[in-house]
Amino acid sequence: ASAILSGLVGSEMCIRDSNIIPQLRNYWSEKLNLDLEYVKSCKGLLPATKFAVDAYVNFVENKSLLEGIASSLTEIYAPAIHQERIAGLSKYYDWADDYALAYFKKRINQARRDVEFGREWVIKNAISRSDQEAVLNAVKFKTEVLWAQLDALYELLSDKRKKKVKNEFESF
Repeated sequence: ASAILSGLVGSEMCIRDSNIIPQLRNYWSEKLNLDLEYVKSCKGLLPATKFAVDAYVNFVENKSLLEGIASSLTEIYAPAIHQERIAGLSKYYDWADDYALAYFKKRINQARRDVEFGREWVIKNAISRSDQEAVLNAVKFKTEVLWAQLDALYELLSDKRKKKVKNEFESF
């Protein structure tokens, strides 16, 4: 369950006093039967997820404003991802009610606005060839961060599935 929570929002639940609504974190923790203090502590956060998020935060803090905003352009895919996430969670998890999914529903339109702002800002401010290359490198870096998070979650879930199949096989 903590892997699901970690995969849903990365480390937004606990890193740097996130903007995610504390009541929603509390609600998810309750619905997933997770100890709230454990969730707040981030002890169950996948190490690769924490590393990826920390790398991204470090990138945004230490690179130019242009690179920081450019890296957010990966949000162009967020509306479709959130719609799939909402559909999948609703289909497979009893706890995925309207309140539990409110964060993702809100992000559908919010991500569109964020991307439009970011796209216009980057086009206006990436004047030189080096600026434009920095934009491309920033987006590439962010996609690598996202892949690292997905790879970590996939590996965890694949390993758990392999162990489950092995245990079922051995019980015959």
